[in-house]
Amino acid sequence: MTSMVMLEQVVRGEVVRADVVFRDADGEPADPTIVTFQVRVPGGQVRTYRFGQDAAVSRLALGTYRLELRVDVPGRWHLYARADGAVETAAIGRIDVAHDPLYDATS
Repeated sequence: MTSMVMLEQVVRGEVVRADVVFRDADGEPADPTIVTFQVRVPGGQVRTYRFGQDAAVSRLALGTYRLELRVDVPGRWHLYARADGAVETAAIGRIDVAHDPLYDATS
């Protein structure tokens, strides 16, 4: 069982923090060997972030990891957090990114 906590709608340009708690077979928080976040931005591009390789991913507590990213494209973003090794599980989430009414103003 794994859970991801996220905001549902944000404005383009904001920094989003997606937290995930990985749990073992007994339901207790546990650290995986490898933690990977994949993000599909509107338009289909996939961005990959790994704990220990990318500063955007941090460990907050036992089994709890955070991805921080600036959402720079309006539309629906899809997130996938995967744990491999000592714990194997995954979680999904989404973020709806709205246009910034001041930044995106055309008049």
